[in-house]
Amino acid sequence: GIGPEKAVCVASVVNKWLSSSSNDTSTSSAKGQEGPSLVRRAKESVQWYLDASAKSNQPKKKKRKRNANKVFVPRPCHRLDLDTSGVMIIALTSDAMRITSSMFEGKRVQKSYVALVAGHINLDEEFGVVEYSIGKVYNDTKDVNEFRCFIPTINDGGKNNVEDTSRVISNASNVCAHREEPFVEGSLRTAKTEYRISKKFTIKMENGKKAKYTRVNLKPLTGRGHQLRLHMAAIGHPILGDTLHAPNTISKATPRLCLHAEKIEMEVLASSGSEGGVSMERVKLLATSVPPY
Repeated sequence: GIGPEKAVCVASVVNKWLSSSSNDTSTSSAKGQEGPSLVRRAKESVQWYLDASAKSNQPKKKKRKRNANKVFVPRPCHRLDLDTSGVMIIALTSDAMRITSSMFEGKRVQKSYVALVAGHINLDEEFGVVEYSIGKVYNDTKDVNEFRCFIPTINDGGKNNVEDTSRVISNASNVCAHREEPFVEGSLRTAKTEYRISKKFTIKMENGKKAKYTRVNLKPLTGRGHQLRLHMAAIGHPILGDTLHAPNTISKATPRLCLHAEKIEMEVLASSGSEGGVSMERVKLLATSVPPY
C-alpha cells in the first residue's frame, strides 16, 4: 500500500496509468498514449522473442495449460517494504512475470539501496558486512509474528564487522533475540547485507546538541523480511524514520523512512540486427531512481 493511509495499491496505480488514453485532457496526446504504447511494445517483444527462439532451434519448453480468456494484469515482480521508496520492476505480460520472478529466485538480480542511519559508523574501512540470521518471533501482545534478528552472544561465535561488538550490538527486543527458542519453527534463515559508508553528517540542533547520522549504500545479498532495517538497527545504527525497529527519537527524526531503492541491475535479451536477420544477445539492464536525500 502507498499514500497517507497506506490504502492505495501500487499495482492499481500502475494499471491506471497503463490504461490511460489521450482522452485525458490533462495530458498531451503523445503523453496520454505513453502507457498503452508501452504495453503494446511489451506484447510485441514477447512475440518477437518466441519467433526468434523458434528460428534459433532452441529446445521447446513444454507449454503449460492456460486459461485463454484470462487477461494478465500488470503487477510488481518483487516487493518493497511498505514505507520504502525507489525503483521497482513491473511485469507487463505473463511471460515477463514468469521470467523475471525466476531471475529473482535465482539471485540473478542485484539491488542496491541508499539509507540515512543514526549516528556515525566508525569503522577502520568504509565497507562492512552484517550476517545476522532473520526469522519471526511471536508477539503475544499484538498477537502477530514479527521479524527479528538472531544475534548470538560473543561466546556463541557471533562475527560481524563492527567497531566494538560488545557495545554496538542492539539489545532492543523489537530488533533481536539472543536465543533460537523464541523464533517460530522453520522461520529462521541466513541473511547477509553489505554496506558502504557514503558520507557522515553532523547537524547542530536548536538546543545546542549535535545530531549525527550517516548516508550509507546498502546491498542485500539475501531477501529476508525487513532485512536492511534490522541489520542496521542490530549494529546500533537504525534507519531514520523506522517506526518498527528504531527508538522513538530516531523513528520521529524524519517524516518518512529514509530507505530508498536506488538501483536494480539484471540481464535481459535484446535484438541485434545483422545482414543474416535478427539475433538475440544478453545485455545488462540498469534501472535507477534518484534518492530524495
